[in-house]
Amino acid sequence: MDSICKECQLGFRSLEAMHRHLRAHKISLAYYYQKHFPRYDKYDGSLIVFKSIEYYFSTDFNNRRNVSAWFKSNDKNTVKHYLTDWLFNRIARKQLKFMPTQVELRTLPVPGMKYWQEVWGIPYTQIAAEFGLMSRFSLRSFSGSWDTFNSGSKIIIDTREQLPLKFKGIKTISEGLPFGDYKLDNDSMSKHGFIERKAVGDLYGTMTGGYERFQKELDKANEACAYIVVVVEGDFETVKDYPNHTGGRVKISPEFIFHRVRELIQKYDHIQFLFTKNRDDSTEAIKKIFTSKGQYKQIDLQYQYDTGGLI
Repeated sequence: MDSICKECQLGFRSLEAMHRHLRAHKISLAYYYQKHFPRYDKYDGSLIVFKSIEYYFSTDFNNRRNVSAWFKSNDKNTVKHYLTDWLFNRIARKQLKFMPTQVELRTLPVPGMKYWQEVWGIPYTQIAAEFGLMSRFSLRSFSGSWDTFNSGSKIIIDTREQLPLKFKGIKTISEGLPFGDYKLDNDSMSKHGFIERKAVGDLYGTMTGGYERFQKELDKANEACAYIVVVVEGDFETVKDYPNHTGGRVKISPEFIFHRVRELIQKYDHIQFLFTKNRDDSTEAIKKIFTSKGQYKQIDLQYQYDTGGLI
């Protein structure tokens, strides 16, 4: 994209300088781009909502409802062609090395993993190979029974945890942890796994002002061969709607929060994010993660949760 103002044809050294110049015309970025570079929703033809330059030029739909409707209204060959182009473009723009996880897909204007598998007719790991990407996960589901927790183990809760989860019938102890909020005292079962619990407001704080500190924590975890599962007490819609419940105090968009989540998923292969509906679901998920003998590292936890295989 050039740095020539379409309003007055003045040229600038950078796109950022041109954007600052738009103040002289008393127009917003949204007005400018929608006027001079109009883009339309593939399903209903409405003008694409401007949230950021990257979002505006990388999305073809205004909401997931339209995403679902368009994919349902087209045949598999059309859908497969669209998804193929979409992913190759994303690989080039983002320099992806891993196939997008369920969390990444759920926070982008495309269907989730289940739909991709239906269209291609093969497991998601094999789809990854077709695009020259590595797959973060090799197992399709948990094996074994998760009804009985190992009675000889305890869950360690970090001393800084403000609102600890309640694990009914399971012993817990309070200790300082190097990272995360929860850990099983039996490493042979949990395979050095840690749970970082976050309320939705905590997620916003971590992905903004706390982002650099959190990356340092992940680097330390990597050095210690630890695996971090970030369990968010709120589903995707709750995270998207969060700014509406703060009286306008939160200026950061949900798209920016999800952007940084996706950034971390692609950067670190020892982290997963899991968005749950409530604290009860978070508690049950943590119990299964800790008693899976390391299987959670090979399983897309969000996909398992979304399809009923985790709770």
